[in-house]
Amino acid sequence: MFSASAPISATALRLYWMSAFDPAVHGDSPVDGVGLQAVEDLIWAPDQKIVESQRPTLVFAATEVHRAFDALGVAYRKALRELGFAG
Repeated sequence: MFSASAPISATALRLYWMSAFDPAVHGDSPVDGVGLQAVEDLIWAPDQKIVESQRPTLVFAATEVHRAFDALGVAYRKALRELGFAG
């Protein structure tokens, strides 16, 4: 399973989700969507209260110190700023 999120506004995002199944294990039989949803509910349900209790925070904290390994995060924040998500 793989997921990636992309902000589309200051309060919403688009979630891209991909699941792949090994044909050696599953053969040609269709994936049981209901069963898959039940498994995902078990995985994600414990996080739901935590995620829903979070509130926005400053994305552009001026007091942060960045190192070379922070380049991806810095580039992401720059892109957000250019899209109008100024903190």
